Amino acid sequence: QLIFNIEKQIAEISLTPIQLRDPVSNYHKMTLEEVQKLIPFIDVKQMLNKVNIEVGAFESVLVRNPKGLIGTTKIIENLSKDELAEFLRWRIYLGSIGSLGEPWHSIDQEFTRQRSGIQQNVSHEREIIEQTTSLLAHPVSKLYVKNYFNESTRNDVTEMVKNIKNTFKQRISNNQWLDEKTRNAALLKIDKIDIQVGYPEDWIDYSSVLIKPDDYLGNVQRIRSFSTMREFNKLGKPVINERFAVANITTPTSVNAAYMPTLNAVDISAAILQTPFYQPAADKAINYCTMGAVIGHELTHGFDSMGRNFDENGKLNNWWADKAAIEFKKKTDMLVEQYNQYEVLPDIKQNGALTVTENTADVGGIAIAFSALEKDIKNHPSDYQEIDGLSPEQRCFIAWSQLWSFKARPERIKTLVNTDYHSNGNVRAIAPLLHLDGFFKAFDIKEGNQMWYPPKKRVTIW
Repeated sequence: QLIFNIEKQIAEISLTPIQLRDPVSNYHKMTLEEVQKLIPFIDVKQMLNKVNIEVGAFESVLVRNPKGLIGTTKIIENLSKDELAEFLRWRIYLGSIGSLGEPWHSIDQEFTRQRSGIQQNVSHEREIIEQTTSLLAHPVSKLYVKNYFNESTRNDVTEMVKNIKNTFKQRISNNQWLDEKTRNAALLKIDKIDIQVGYPEDWIDYSSVLIKPDDYLGNVQRIRSFSTMREFNKLGKPVINERFAVANITTPTSVNAAYMPTLNAVDISAAILQTPFYQPAADKAINYCTMGAVIGHELTHGFDSMGRNFDENGKLNNWWADKAAIEFKKKTDMLVEQYNQYEVLPDIKQNGALTVTENTADVGGIAIAFSALEKDIKNHPSDYQEIDGLSPEQRCFIAWSQLWSFKARPERIKTLVNTDYHSNGNVRAIAPLLHLDGFFKAFDIKEGNQMWYPPKKRVTIW
């Protein structure tokens, strides 16, 4: 009960998921001395010295939630020494319990099931394998790329990236609601987006980490320490933009692609370039509206409600004219309204405000991919035949919907509705398509049909 009460107090002063998506209000540049005043219960310099970090390397510190730190100070001040020790024990257990044997492993799985609806039922051995892929991401990814990733796939997808990027540039050039200054800035940003496919040119070297076959928890702690110190050692040195380096998100074994606003870059991992996202030498209509749409999705993130706050160099910088910013907000508000209508469980609706960045990227991604497909059909008509009675356009949209096939327990869906920036998979499968005139044309959907969506509600942002 003590731990629950403390966690509840901390939750109440923490930023909400929606607040965390606003980079402008999360940007508070402070000196180390100013941070120290926010958390007087910790001697910051002593803490850094304990782990051999040179305090002088800190020119400034970025604080997301100063009010949260002030609130934490008040919470700590109201705890006795024994209560604080009990809370710290809990936090240490929570961070390590997945690396312990029984009964902790089963307790952790049950706690996760009750808290978030995820029924794991995986063996400890399987968990260790997954943890190895996460913590030793680059060494494992290097083996994966060597044994399972074809260079021909990398080359083909790199060519698709060029087509999608050029299509996006053309759409920005023809954009009617942007003023000339903002349009030119957007074109500059899209020009400078660096998109890499598959794996990095330089791998992170973990050879200095001691790995013991009979010390799993120790291995985890030593790898975490190595990764933390590696980041601290970058302080005061020229910036190195490491690629494919965010564990479980951009590393080559992750089935994912990601846009990084502070780098103005996209990483498309090797592992995502397989079914259902990509099939080498398969029907181009399908590949364009799966992998091509994912590429378009990530590019659009550079111009969604969060990404648009960063310039072509990845700096937090408002490059928008006021009129264009107002028009953008009107369009995204229409998406918020649309997604708020989707009921994912009885009496539980999608949160349009929470998911607006991902929804914007979904709408942009499939729109850009479909435009690129139409261009390719025009240039290479012989490559596109009717298959199983379906036109290339119909196969495109069906492939997009199948891509987001989704199944989860109600508890899991409830958790995702409150915490996930992505809409429910079943919503993603359909909602973005309703903004494409080509979708209604492909299936001859007319007013009065169940899937009809009025033109005045359709949103074209990018």
